[in-house]
Amino acid sequence: MTSIDMIADLLEREYQALRHSDFAVLRALTDEKEQLVARLQRPSEADREALDRLRSKAQRNDRLLAAVEKGLESARVSLKRLREPAAALDTYTQRGERTRIGATPSALTRRA
Repeated sequence: MTSIDMIADLLEREYQALRHSDFAVLRALTDEKEQLVARLQRPSEADREALDRLRSKAQRNDRLLAAVEKGLESARVSLKRLREPAAALDTYTQRGERTRIGATPSALTRRA
């Protein structure tokens, strides 16, 4: 198996790990990826076409990784918002007295 084939295989495994949110596998692939890329010194003309295919796969994975990061950030913001106390509501009673409703911490509900 050539270095290019090995990188293509690694990029496919990275893609699957991204799709399945397998962050342990992603972490493990980082060192392997760096070592394989270091093997590619000066590609021959025949390798350039294969490298273009690798570049395409790497760009696909980069887009997916950016989407994963965006989703994680969105989830983090949503959880933060849920943990903040609910805003108070000022209103009036039947006797015209001002009263405050709310201002209690919201509870997280676990969904199946």
